[in-house]
Amino acid sequence: MKKWNVLIALSFILVLCACGGQPEEENPDIPAGGDASVSTEWTFDVRAKQSGEMLEVEIDVKNESDEQQTLVFPSSQEYELVLKNEEGEEVFRYSENHMFAQVIVERQFEPGEQIELQKERIPVGDLPAGHYTLTAELAVSKETIEAQGDDNPFVQTVEVEIE
Repeated sequence: MKKWNVLIALSFILVLCACGGQPEEENPDIPAGGDASVSTEWTFDVRAKQSGEMLEVEIDVKNESDEQQTLVFPSSQEYELVLKNEEGEEVFRYSENHMFAQVIVERQFEPGEQIELQKERIPVGDLPAGHYTLTAELAVSKETIEAQGDDNPFVQTVEVEIE
């Protein structure tokens, strides 16, 4: 029994030593999650239109600068959509019914390049008719947003009338 206690104690000490206090060196080939030189020249456009029992949402992102730009996403989720009723109650959240890979995703944009993110369809057939607000946000990294200055150009709210 004494041998097992000694073995366990030595194993524990070995693990603690292996976790040692050596600081990791920064590898320039691994993205750090943002580029401080990101331009503020972005267009983020959101359009929503009801078609039958679905609300069709289109999101465009455009690099308006004269330089190549990179957007960094901390996961495979590119955007979040939140639909609220007139009372401000959340009736739909895109990420609620989705799973996203926990990987850093970088998207390169050439000067003037515009991409349309996947068109999203929100079921609204069970919602009462009325006035709603849809907030769309590009799910870029915190560092990417901070590089834009005080304003986050990657959030837009649109008014939606559900019939």
